[in-house]
Amino acid sequence: MNYIQNQHTQFLITDAQQPYQANSNNELEGGTKQEWKKLLEQLKQIPVEKILSHLQGEDQVNNHHGMNKNTVFHPKFDPNYQKQYGLLDPKTLTFEDIRQHAIVHQGKDEQGTVKKLMDYLSKMTQHPIYPLDFNNPDWEQYFHYMDHIKINGELDRYGNIRPVGIHGLLNRDEAWLMYLKSIGYEDFFPRYRTRLDKNKVHQASQNTLDKAIPTPEIVHNILRYEYIKKEEFDKYYKSVKDKGLRRRDLNKYIQYQFFFGFFIGMAFEKEMVILNLQDVIDQGDRYAIRITRPKIGNKKRMLKLEGTISKSPVHKSVHNYLTKIRPKCADKKETAFSVNPKTGRRWGYDLVEQHERNDFSKVVQKGCDQLRGYMERWGKRVYPQFYPYLMRHWCGTARMIDWDKEGDAFARVQVWLGHADPKDTTIYVQLHRLWDDNKGSWLSRALKRDWYGGMDGSKNSDAQHITNKAPVMQILREQTPEFPQAR
Repeated sequence: MNYIQNQHTQFLITDAQQPYQANSNNELEGGTKQEWKKLLEQLKQIPVEKILSHLQGEDQVNNHHGMNKNTVFHPKFDPNYQKQYGLLDPKTLTFEDIRQHAIVHQGKDEQGTVKKLMDYLSKMTQHPIYPLDFNNPDWEQYFHYMDHIKINGELDRYGNIRPVGIHGLLNRDEAWLMYLKSIGYEDFFPRYRTRLDKNKVHQASQNTLDKAIPTPEIVHNILRYEYIKKEEFDKYYKSVKDKGLRRRDLNKYIQYQFFFGFFIGMAFEKEMVILNLQDVIDQGDRYAIRITRPKIGNKKRMLKLEGTISKSPVHKSVHNYLTKIRPKCADKKETAFSVNPKTGRRWGYDLVEQHERNDFSKVVQKGCDQLRGYMERWGKRVYPQFYPYLMRHWCGTARMIDWDKEGDAFARVQVWLGHADPKDTTIYVQLHRLWDDNKGSWLSRALKRDWYGGMDGSKNSDAQHITNKAPVMQILREQTPEFPQAR
């Protein structure tokens, strides 16, 4: 007895494990054991609709969001599969469940990526118009939320509306994907990036190359700019004025915050906020700084600073900051390396309730927002394209340019910036090629001293005019072979 192939049996036999053949008349002949007859007898007992339930119909293919969990079979909806891969039940999951899944099953960094993405998920649940309920997954509500913040912006922690750019949208979409993966919906619910301009998304992935790295001369101006004018000082800094802090000293203090960002390349603003005085180690002719990287699990790296930016007496240096500038702005008991000059305490200290000030993480969280806001506002007064993280990009670019002739620039920049993955350093090779103007050392040009100057390089210093430039240039070119040096 022969069985003529039809649409359904052809599909089943194609997927079968045993080899089957068809003759010239397109009729089944079967294998030597004739097991195909038993197979077909079993298939007769199963409704075709059930067998083909995992295929998408035309309406599903054309549907914007693709498959639906309630009507389409998928292995991820099998309870055994869910248990094996730790998928969560959206009806009962908590934020802590999502966080743990991201760490254990998605391999995300607990202190860096997960914390940032969880903050975005938390914001989504608190939106006043389109709040998301993660116990009831709804991609349409998510799209309404994203459309709204794209057009209208979003409230920050202080109640101010801040615009949400392409990077903010992509970061939130990454948080959405992390949530979808925790419940096994990533193949069934869409991502918002499909609505964004593909060219803009591509540019965002290459965002560092799109940023205009300032020239050394612009950085030099940033380190000399008078940020607080007399009117602003009298109006907004009356409290520190009453304590004896002069406007000139306040401007120097602000300049030093930029100095550390551009020349040390700390990841602003968190690495700066958590840095303590005990992390700055005096080694005689230079300083070493122990930097903590919250982004990669609070790992630490030690940088031995060049003598030029450690202890030079003729321009900005760590020694001049610690001995001449910081004592005028910081509370005597404060242990933070960088402080809010208005309060003399660690950035964010004044924004936390008094009973919570011993909670270091809360102070740091507030401090990062506070310092970022100040630095962005001050930096744009000199360089409109400025944003705090640009200082780290400039540092990596400048050091790649300055160390390139020595042949080991890539490895030294990777160590200096604390990159765990060499791919993160590759961008600075491209920036080097893009911005190198072949006019000499970037670090020396940005650090060059105004010749009428004193301990900080300010023209208004009371120190005498230096007529012999040779010793100064010798200091600027100081080199030590065992560790990266400014040239």
